[in-house]
Amino acid sequence: VVTVPPRFPLEAIKSKQLLLVLVSAVVGFIVPLALLVVFEFLDTTVRTPVRGEELTGLKLMGAYPDLTPKSEYKNVNMDWLKSKSVGHITQNLRLEARRLEVNGIKPKTILVFSTRNDEGKDTMTHVIANNLAELQAKVLVIGHKPFENEMEDSILYDRHTYNPDNEFLKSKSIEDLVSEDVDLDDYNFILVEIKGVIRDQYPIELVETFDMAVCVVSAKRSWNKADRFALVEFTETLNLQPRLLVNAVEPDFMDSVLGEIEKSRSALRKFLKAILTLQFKSDMAKKKRKKRKLKAEKSA
Repeated sequence: VVTVPPRFPLEAIKSKQLLLVLVSAVVGFIVPLALLVVFEFLDTTVRTPVRGEELTGLKLMGAYPDLTPKSEYKNVNMDWLKSKSVGHITQNLRLEARRLEVNGIKPKTILVFSTRNDEGKDTMTHVIANNLAELQAKVLVIGHKPFENEMEDSILYDRHTYNPDNEFLKSKSIEDLVSEDVDLDDYNFILVEIKGVIRDQYPIELVETFDMAVCVVSAKRSWNKADRFALVEFTETLNLQPRLLVNAVEPDFMDSVLGEIEKSRSALRKFLKAILTLQFKSDMAKKKRKKRKLKAEKSA
C-alpha cells in the first residue's frame, strides 16, 4: 500500500549540458595553450634562424634543414628544401665575396668555425664547397679530419687534411697547412675548418688572415654565456664580423629564410589554398582560355 504518492515535476529541470560544454571548450583551449607557452619559455635551444640571429648577434647567411629521419615530413619536398637551402647559402656567400672584391680585396679564404664541436661544420663545408664547384669555381677545403664515406663519394672539390697539433697552432698562413706542391692561387675559394673555439686552441696569427668567416650553430642546442664570451673573443681575433649559418633547422621554421616551403598537398588542400590566396578564379580563367585555344586549334 502506497501511503505517500511520488510527486512528479511539472516542468523539466534545466540541464547544465550547455554550461559543461562551454567549460570543457574553455579548458580544452586554455590548457594546451598554457602548456605551449610554458614549453616555449623553457626551451633554450636556438631552434630557428631568427632566434639564432638574436642570440648570437650575427647577421644570418643562411640555414640548412634537419635531415634526420624523425624530421622527414611526409608533405615536405626535402630534396627541394635541401637544394634551395644550399643555393641560398652559396648565393649570400658569393655576394659577400663580391662586395669584398669591389673594395679591392680578392676574396679567397673563408674560415668555417663554431663555438662548440658537433655543430655540423663538416656537412656545411661540404655542401657549400660542392655547390661552389658546381658553379665552375675552383675550391679547396682544408679540414682537421677525413669526411664520412657518404660525403667522400660525392666530393667535387679538392681537399686537404691537417693535423690539429702544436705545429698547427704555430701556423701563420694557409700555406703552412698544405704541402709545397699546392698552388693556392689556382683556387677561387679556400675554406678552412677548425674545431670548436671554446674547448680547443686555434692559431691566432692564422685566424687574423682570413677574408671571410662563417659561424655554424646547430638549432638543436642551447646558446649560453660561454658561447657568447667565446664568440666575442674570437670575433676580435678575426678583425671582421662573421656571418651566421644555422644548421639542423626543422623544416617548418625554414620559411623565415626561404619563404613558403614547397609541400605536397591533397586536392582538397590545394582547393582550399587556392580560395584563401584568391587564386581560384585566375586558375579557372586559365583553364577556360586553354579549352578555348584547344577548340580553336581543332576547328582550324
